[in-house]
Amino acid sequence: MNTTHLLSIFYALILLLLVSTNHTFAQQWEDISQPIFDEIGALDTTQDVLSRGLGTLMFLPQTGELLAVTNGINHLFVSQDQGSTWAKVDEAQLSGRCYGGFSTSYDPETQRYIIFMIARADSLSATSLMYSPEEKSFEHFTEPSHVKHDAWTWGMPDWSGATADVILGKEHHAWVKLWLSTDKGQSWQLLDFESRNPGVINDSIFVAGNDDGMYRSTDQGKHWEKINTWKVTGKNPIKHKGSFYWTTDQGIIASQDQGKTWSLQGELLEGALWGPYFGQDQHHMMVISPEGFFVTEDSGKQWQKVVGYFNIPDSNRQGSYNVTHPTNSYGWDWRNGYIYAAGLGGRAYRFDIKYGSKL
Repeated sequence: MNTTHLLSIFYALILLLLVSTNHTFAQQWEDISQPIFDEIGALDTTQDVLSRGLGTLMFLPQTGELLAVTNGINHLFVSQDQGSTWAKVDEAQLSGRCYGGFSTSYDPETQRYIIFMIARADSLSATSLMYSPEEKSFEHFTEPSHVKHDAWTWGMPDWSGATADVILGKEHHAWVKLWLSTDKGQSWQLLDFESRNPGVINDSIFVAGNDDGMYRSTDQGKHWEKINTWKVTGKNPIKHKGSFYWTTDQGIIASQDQGKTWSLQGELLEGALWGPYFGQDQHHMMVISPEGFFVTEDSGKQWQKVVGYFNIPDSNRQGSYNVTHPTNSYGWDWRNGYIYAAGLGGRAYRFDIKYGSKL
């Protein structure tokens, strides 16, 4: 057998391996959003990526429900069977467009959630909403009406209270302008402090993450004090059982004293951005970094890589890792063994951890 023939066989084997790997990868991430597009119309990838397809996806671990918001034609859909079937929620009257997973915030203790929306054009308004399962009702809100405003990229309500009257919202194209509402978004006032990453601890204590570190206010944003030099990557902190967690460029930090002090949880996890998504307790969590999806059962002392990073097809920036424009959405159904992912302007997918973790 001559050298040319051996090289041909070698390259053929390499090609076969690449095709097999791509096919296996495609099988792992299963498209679960086709029933949505069957109802609202096929996904047209020639349209503006910011105003088509899915705007955000959110998993509610206490109920097992999976939520999805569509951009372009605005609807809220819910799935109660891990994305196999979907139903439209007619009571949710959204308008505008969502900007990915950070456009939502969820309180696991009360199962309330909020969805922030952006206006599509200067002449249009955006309608956002907050849901309370106790009252089984949606409360809708918009941007300030007395100034030019294109509504909300993301934000956070006060999940510590029974009514969540206090909300911080980040104005979209103004980039760093923060607005405060004390009446569930019915009126707003501009804060004299700028940040892209707002957090609400309670109705008077706020936190924020800037390039030079973290800041804290104890008087509803009137005065701010720099408290550390952590560089947060997530757009707001995650509340879980009285503590607050935040992704940074070094990993997960947490506060148990209303945001006064923050400390690294476990080992370094560089580039942590989305999460943490909690499992059976506060030690069990999932985080996404540019290297992939990582799970810990001991508060980050050991991180296990479940699967590599997923560049979501046909979505904004092709689903790439981007701290400035983090427009992907994720969820973790640890009970049933699924990870969910959606890209802005694209589709929703699920990954079977039971299968995938054995590869």
